Amino acid sequence: MRLSWNNRPQRVRQLERSLAPHLIYLFARLMISSYRLHKVEGLSNLEPMLREEKALLPCFWHHQIVYCTWFLVGAMKRGLKLGFLVSPSRDGNIGARLFDFLGVRCIRGSSSVSGAKSLRDIYLAITSDGLSIASAPDGPQGPPRVFKQGWVNLSRLTGAAMLPLAYAADRAWILKTWDQLVIPKPFARIVLVVGEPVVADKSLNEGEMQTLQDRMEDELNRLSRNAREMLGSAVCPGEHQSP
Repeated sequence: MRLSWNNRPQRVRQLERSLAPHLIYLFARLMISSYRLHKVEGLSNLEPMLREEKALLPCFWHHQIVYCTWFLVGAMKRGLKLGFLVSPSRDGNIGARLFDFLGVRCIRGSSSVSGAKSLRDIYLAITSDGLSIASAPDGPQGPPRVFKQGWVNLSRLTGAAMLPLAYAADRAWILKTWDQLVIPKPFARIVLVVGEPVVADKSLNEGEMQTLQDRMEDELNRLSRNAREMLGSAVCPGEHQSP
């Protein structure tokens, strides 16, 4: 008797869900260990915040999540108390398990920061626990390279600075996903750029919030272009295709 993919026994599905994070984690560690970090530009924008143990809101475009995440995980060794905003979807369950392996605290929610519980959990993680909550402000489902207002709101409410990040790789796979996810190939050369921290003032009105939102969107695109230019030859889709 042949079973279709969707009619697999529940025990098999549970085993797959249990093993998937482990396999992805091992594959990612193997891949990332081969990458050659050619340059980190703007590290001076991050170091003072680490010394002062200030909570941050690191942000990057969703298609650049792979290496930006790994860079932030590495910064934990220098004192960054890192947390991640992870989608409450089923796909987010795998991401949450992966972050567990890395010792990173996860908060389930989206970059639109909708829902009172989600907003409260993030607010307390930043203000009470001193966590730096990272996320892609165009996630979890796009539109790609559009900076949603949730991250600006969080900065205004908590006083935490948004820290823009971008990277480029000289060789990569580009997945056919909504964001054109970039996965650098083995032994890829990488340039990562850290932008200046930006705090949304509590007194901002709606129009000023939108202006800051547009500014952060432009800044992430500018950092992405700078990373490509510094690398000379890079695979980093999307900025020129954004709506």
